[in-house]
Amino acid sequence: MSAPSFSSFPPSFSSFPDDEPGPSNRPTPDATSTRKSDKKHRKDKEDKHGRDKKGKSERKERHRSERTVDEEATRYFYSDKRGDQYNIQYGSLHEGDVPKYKSVSRGQRVLGLPSLLVLRRTGQIVELGTKRRHMPSLTDSKARAWLQHLLHVACDGDFLRLSSAQKKSSNEQSYRSITREHPNSDSEASSSSSSDLSEDDSSEDDEAITLTSHQEAVKSLEQTPDARPIPLSSKNAAKLRAEMTLSVVDRAIPLRLKYLRAGQEIWDNDQVCSEWETAYNIGGTQIWMEWLDWKIKTDGMKIKEEGIVSAVDAATKVLTSLGDDEEKEVTKIRLFWRLATAFRQAGFVEHANALFQAQAELTFQVPPALHGKPVSKLLDELEEFWDAEVPRIGEPDSQGWAQWISSGKKEAEPSDTPSPPPLPTSPDRYTQWARQESYTDLKSFIPSKSVNQPEDAEWDPYATVLFSDIRPLLLNLQTPLAQNVFRLTWLSFLGLHIPGFEEHYFGAGGATTCWDDRWCYTHLTSSSHLDALFPPKDASAYGVFDYMDSALHPEGLWGKVDVEAVDQPYVRRIFKQLRIGANDWEWDVLSLAFEAALNVKSALKLSRTYLASARDSLPLWAAHARMERRRGKLDEARKIYTTVLSSNPPVNQPWVGRLWWDWTETEWLAKQSQAATLVIMKAAGAEGTSGVALLRGKRMLEENFRRRDVEWKDREAWVKLRALLGLLNSGDIAQALSVFDAFHVDGVAEESLTVAALLFIYRHGVVLKNAMPPAILRERAAKALKMYPSNSVVLELFLEGEKGQGVWGRVRESLGGKDDVEKDLSRRLHEVWVGQWQVGRWESEVERIRSGLAAAVQSERTRGSPILWRVYIEFEIRAGRPKRAKGLLYRAIQECPISKELYLLAFDPLRSEFSSQELHDFVSAMAERGLRMRQEIEEDEEMRHVEAGVDDEKDSEMEASAKELRRLRPY
Repeated sequence: MSAPSFSSFPPSFSSFPDDEPGPSNRPTPDATSTRKSDKKHRKDKEDKHGRDKKGKSERKERHRSERTVDEEATRYFYSDKRGDQYNIQYGSLHEGDVPKYKSVSRGQRVLGLPSLLVLRRTGQIVELGTKRRHMPSLTDSKARAWLQHLLHVACDGDFLRLSSAQKKSSNEQSYRSITREHPNSDSEASSSSSSDLSEDDSSEDDEAITLTSHQEAVKSLEQTPDARPIPLSSKNAAKLRAEMTLSVVDRAIPLRLKYLRAGQEIWDNDQVCSEWETAYNIGGTQIWMEWLDWKIKTDGMKIKEEGIVSAVDAATKVLTSLGDDEEKEVTKIRLFWRLATAFRQAGFVEHANALFQAQAELTFQVPPALHGKPVSKLLDELEEFWDAEVPRIGEPDSQGWAQWISSGKKEAEPSDTPSPPPLPTSPDRYTQWARQESYTDLKSFIPSKSVNQPEDAEWDPYATVLFSDIRPLLLNLQTPLAQNVFRLTWLSFLGLHIPGFEEHYFGAGGATTCWDDRWCYTHLTSSSHLDALFPPKDASAYGVFDYMDSALHPEGLWGKVDVEAVDQPYVRRIFKQLRIGANDWEWDVLSLAFEAALNVKSALKLSRTYLASARDSLPLWAAHARMERRRGKLDEARKIYTTVLSSNPPVNQPWVGRLWWDWTETEWLAKQSQAATLVIMKAAGAEGTSGVALLRGKRMLEENFRRRDVEWKDREAWVKLRALLGLLNSGDIAQALSVFDAFHVDGVAEESLTVAALLFIYRHGVVLKNAMPPAILRERAAKALKMYPSNSVVLELFLEGEKGQGVWGRVRESLGGKDDVEKDLSRRLHEVWVGQWQVGRWESEVERIRSGLAAAVQSERTRGSPILWRVYIEFEIRAGRPKRAKGLLYRAIQECPISKELYLLAFDPLRSEFSSQELHDFVSAMAERGLRMRQEIEEDEEMRHVEAGVDDEKDSEMEASAKELRRLRPY
């Protein structure tokens, strides 16, 4: 350790003159003997500790001599009252005179804390405790594995093979080479001295290098044996290196987004813009989506005429940065959906719908003569079709772009567009204006055309959408996956939400990386959903339920609440015009689910038309049979199952296992246990119901669900058949559930199997009223709810298991009200809905719901969601707290500046809390932020008096103040 400087002496001694040149007179006989003794002591110590200690001392001395005394004075300060007179002569304190200091109890104790021990020291952090933790021995498997990973050595039984050979030095520089190095020291000396001095010299702790998160990630990869940098000469080196890089970057992207969200709270606008633009240049789907959200919000806060239309430039910038493969096309649809939703939120509903109409024409109605042409050529031809103003996809009498070309480009003819029924008038002009705006946005979303415009009608420039306004946003979708995703996206945009759709296609692994529910769950703000205060029916991961599965509700995928707010004729035309060929069974089943939510008989009639052209489609037959079951025609369903399955189709054919289960479930729920057993045995290829036949049938069913050439949904059906056979044979529900537990899957298949097991228990104990311990459903549902908290079917089954228990705290705990996990929008709305699950519980749960929603609007996960703010404000209105709702409305507009629906709340449900002046301030804010307003609001008599009397009121206040001052004179 280098000699310290003393504060009682000057920091530098090199400028002092030498008054007595010649030999030094400092050594005396006593001093000489003392110095010899010190040298001998140091020599013995060096011999004792060996060559390494000597090398260490030499490095310290060389390092100390190169430092100036000025540098040392800024690092070490000791107080010495007496000092040494020879320090002036020699310029520093003799190293042998420095006293040796040792820590108390070798660092195991801390002065002032006699009852505590030092358990661990990490940098500047000291961990204290009453007793030391038990450290596992080498015989412990976990300790052995940890040491093997740390030392990068092989394990031979109970021994770790430690090599005594020194590692060869590498000339390749790692990330550590960019850090500061000690001058005039070779790499070997600096590396060894840094490791040695960290133990003895406390000053080196101040110079410890702090690594960034990216450097830590790279360091962890280098220290992991299986993830070390791959030599370029090895096989597949480029691919392996790319995978490692993607892994590091993928872990860094969420940190970058957290960094940006946190910085927005404290940075100024210039720094926020700079950081976001830097993040955009880094790239990545998640960053681009969040960047677009930020642009939409910040552009909505600015005062300008264009408003949300300026977001087109931002979206175009992102779309041009993406490629043309299948994954990139799906990402483009995600960006397309986000921008269309922003247009609708700002009131430009015609613009949003025109985007989907033009994209559908470009994707599904390309004329045969234009196939293979460049995109620019296609867009030029499509512009001619658009400007012709003939009916487009979704409109009455629409034939499509290709048919218009083949028919000779006929001119558009005026058509009678049905006008929506008028709204009942309100005595308050502000309320009437707001209701008319909302109603018109909901009903008049199809772009208007000049051929249908009456001559005496007032022209609305935003109702007619020019092709040049939407051309930069149109996509060239070539892959079948992207085309199907676009169709499902349009249905979701219209209000027919498909559970788990956005997480499956846009989430890249789950809801933790997909925050699209903040803006895409717009169906939840409809009046029917707000009345129910319930998230979408059977909310789950995409693929857990088929489109015609009833689960807990007889309606299936959609119910009356879901289809009430959509334009039903418009949706019917979309289903008809976007159908691809005669074997588009998934789209056909979706259309049947929509039609069945309106009328089952009309859905059956539509199903027969599909089956007429696809007689061998098992999914269509399964959907037809389920609709027959829904309306109580079990014999008709049995005829379908008997006809379709009489030929014994192969096990690996899609939908075979599901059809066998549907037939068995029909008999089981009809309390026909013997018939259900016979169907299961027939499905297994066994005859009879004897003991030997049952064993053979169980074995065949187990072989079926273990086959890898069978789709996972059909394998799940074979598992349910095997479990039901055991239940009908023994009557033991635990034995049946063991079949589910023995079947191991992951991902969406695991969630689907978990829900299937819960429904199996529910139907056995609740629907069929068989004797069963209630704890079976309750415990399994509680465990499943922790695994899949956003699944509303699991939540309902959990609440069913809690009925009659009277332990409301267990319900709260299972909902996760006390944890710090970021919750998505569905979980937040679950907590709202569960308050009215039990009759008479709502009043006592108001505060709990309020605190949950208050936490939700503070969370970065859901803070920017206009849907959540709409639900929160509606909750306070229904709870009888309009003043609190008024304060929330101001906060909501700050977070969601382009949501027209939030502004209109001040004019209708919260009209009593706002004065005329405040309402006109709202109108001014909407105009400044570029929101669409179809009609101007007239000023009432009260507002004119207010504006005319502002100055008079100020003058009267000044006169009254002067009069009061005169009265108080001379005091």
